[in-house]
Amino acid sequence: MTISSLNVLPDSAILPLPHSAVVTVIGWITQDAQGRFFVGQVPVHDAPLKWRGKRVKATIYPPTAYPTLQILKGCRLVRARAATRHEKNQASFRIVGHLIRAEKGLQSLSIEIYPQAAGIPRFKMQVRTSRAAITECDPSWTGVEVTGSLIDQMLLAEKIAPAYAP
Repeated sequence: MTISSLNVLPDSAILPLPHSAVVTVIGWITQDAQGRFFVGQVPVHDAPLKWRGKRVKATIYPPTAYPTLQILKGCRLVRARAATRHEKNQASFRIVGHLIRAEKGLQSLSIEIYPQAAGIPRFKMQVRTSRAAITECDPSWTGVEVTGSLIDQMLLAEKIAPAYAP
């Protein structure tokens, strides 16, 4: 049996991955002169008072109000904890969703995410990719898991893999 271009062996159990788009940032929570908050380089709507000016490891959800999202703007900080001194400052992301388009020439992916949380509509994300990552991507995949890092608030995919994400 084939699921999303994955060959499934008989009698094997494959659990579906829920659609999601999550950014993880380790860095300082700051506020600029215009009053905007940032966790590392990622802009967020608000930052809890207890974490302002502190170094944290934060889980952030990208906004879903934009029809196509490529650069992060106004994300929602959902979890934060104090970062340990052994954790280096970094920003990474993980997206699980439906592959709409993989453009090898432009090194770009278009992914549609259907969140399972009530009240959150489906949304699309545009992701730039490294040349190595897009070369490994098969445009016939329907479900994908994409991981990578942020460069100046732009999502850069470093690994693209097929996923069972109905």
